[in-house]
Amino acid sequence: MTLLNTEDAPPSFFHPNGTVGRPYLTVSSTPIANNIEWNILNDETMSDHKYILINIKLNRHSMSFQRFKTKYEGHRKLRANLNQQSQALITKLNNCMTKEDLEVAFTDVHHSLIDIIRQLLNSLLTNRRIVIQTNG
Repeated sequence: MTLLNTEDAPPSFFHPNGTVGRPYLTVSSTPIANNIEWNILNDETMSDHKYILINIKLNRHSMSFQRFKTKYEGHRKLRANLNQQSQALITKLNNCMTKEDLEVAFTDVHHSLIDIIRQLLNSLLTNRRIVIQTNG
């Protein structure tokens, strides 16, 4: 464990009677400590405590997720399609040996799930019958 507080940091606590303190200790695992920025901010807090910035600098790849709305239908078909393919997807995840394998497998599973949902929604939309009622 590594203490992230710096020796030259200003106090994080200012009591109205004039005392100051450093009541917050921030610790991290040693491997991630080198990727953390820790600072006491001078922003107004409306409190006797200062804000502490803890910024973890990680290399992340962002993914956007598509949302699907199935209003009152298609859930049984979706469950059936997922049940058919779930074992293959679980096996793909279980066979991962490294972090990189897991990232690739997770992305594949994610895309497979999106494909299953797209196919289901397309079949629902093409098979839907539209009934138009007219007065007359």
